[in-house]
Amino acid sequence: MTSALSHPHRLALIEAAKALASGATAEARAAEPGSPRSHFFHGVEVAALHVLFPEMASVREGTAWLEREAPAFRDGFTEASTLLATASTGPDPALRLPLPQPSARPLAANG
Repeated sequence: MTSALSHPHRLALIEAAKALASGATAEARAAEPGSPRSHFFHGVEVAALHVLFPEMASVREGTAWLEREAPAFRDGFTEASTLLATASTGPDPALRLPLPQPSARPLAANG
């Protein structure tokens, strides 16, 4: 097999990423525009989109782009990326993943 993931596992990860992106988009829309909560869920959405469209991630060199984002975005992106990476390496394909939530601590607005 040339792929790192089996075909069924990859399909399950794609479906999970689609659901994660959809949930994050809905949460971001429900949040006050420009708020830390909105930034957090936008970060979750972008992490899911990186799974769905790997070419998106490949055009971003290093982490400088992420460092320029709001702290809440970085938190959401990091949590979702970790969740998706864990799901991609697990023995059983995950069809749905829990939507990451901002921590109980207040999210910083911009840095």
